[in-house]
Amino acid sequence: MTSEQRPLGSTWRTTPELIRRASLADASTDFDDEPFTEWLRLSGVYSPRTVARWRAGAVAELPIGEGWDVVILPLSEGWSSLRHLRTVGASVGPVLHSSRGVEFLVPVGSATRWDLRGAVVRSRPEVLLAPVPSVVAPRTHEALTWLAPPRSAPTLTDADDLYGAYAAALALLGSARKGW
Repeated sequence: MTSEQRPLGSTWRTTPELIRRASLADASTDFDDEPFTEWLRLSGVYSPRTVARWRAGAVAELPIGEGWDVVILPLSEGWSSLRHLRTVGASVGPVLHSSRGVEFLVPVGSATRWDLRGAVVRSRPEVLLAPVPSVVAPRTHEALTWLAPPRSAPTLTDADDLYGAYAAALALLGSARKGW
């Protein structure tokens, strides 16, 4: 059947399209550990257990408060903050989307005095549940996806830049919700 013969709105897919979709759905199997092992080492949180879990396609527990702290923002404000940071050209480190919100990795101790509503700062002795670094949006694994995946160089989001972006998101989304 050619594309001209397919009914309008048909969901018929070619074999290459089905293969592409299957590979997207199974993102956890394409783990190349070299750049991410280096990221873990340079961040000071390398663990053979983490690498083994990622090789197996499983979520790993990464210690918070050693290589980074985590700032969790509500979903809408977190996405808006990430867009703002990218728009202004700020350095963005790893960012994870989870059921808790949008999770930004920031330097240890840099967000301890945050006072903006809705933000949660996590530090030692907590853990970050992290999927294989190749699980990048729109892929997900166990309801987790990297919006900005870890890179071989351990870049972190500046907490002051994130604070400003989050304050702007609160103001923007707050006024939009009030209809201003």
